[in-house]
Amino acid sequence: MPFYNIFCKKVFLGEKKAISVHVLNETEILLVRLVAKQYYQVIPEKFKTYCVFNARVLAKVFEHFGIESEVVPCQALLSQPAKSSVIGFVGSNPGAGGWDGHAICRVGDHYIDASVHHFADSVADDDLDTVVFKSLPIQSNVLGRSDIDERNRFWWVTPPAVPDVTPPSDNPVSILFHSKMLIDHIEKLLNPGASTTAQRVRLWVSRWMQRWLPAVAV
Repeated sequence: MPFYNIFCKKVFLGEKKAISVHVLNETEILLVRLVAKQYYQVIPEKFKTYCVFNARVLAKVFEHFGIESEVVPCQALLSQPAKSSVIGFVGSNPGAGGWDGHAICRVGDHYIDASVHHFADSVADDDLDTVVFKSLPIQSNVLGRSDIDERNRFWWVTPPAVPDVTPPSDNPVSILFHSKMLIDHIEKLLNPGASTTAQRVRLWVSRWMQRWLPAVAV
């Protein structure tokens, strides 16, 4: 059963048993952030609002690296002092082939939303394409949050009570094609001489620190 179904069942039907998800270690978190940072270096920008497509591509990528992941339907909210905006399950009529929901990728106890471009008109940050955030450690309909600054933040919550929150199908060939492109790109960034993904991530971080930290320090 998908995680979001288990989550909704436990939260809304009153089950008290704890939800077991993989807690990412330090190396896995670095890999998640690397993939998020590099995502639109590979995936065409025309997909910036294709939330289901992006979530499925990301899930395939982390499947390759051996980290359990899945697509999670949700609502995304942008909270600002003057107004708040919401995407996903807002009762709109997207027309033929469209979907009223929103979807993100769960990777262990973290999430990636690669479709925050929906909020581009409200956020003055041209580089804000993907957001990584950690899930709340308690049972809640709130999946997590990410602060843009002291006054602006994103929230993600479980879908409202609607008949069906299942994401629509996508072209599997396109998902496999683009996930393979992203996997190849990430593999090239990591050291191919190391024997494990963890070792390759650590070596990549070491090279990154040697390249950038001296410049930052100056």
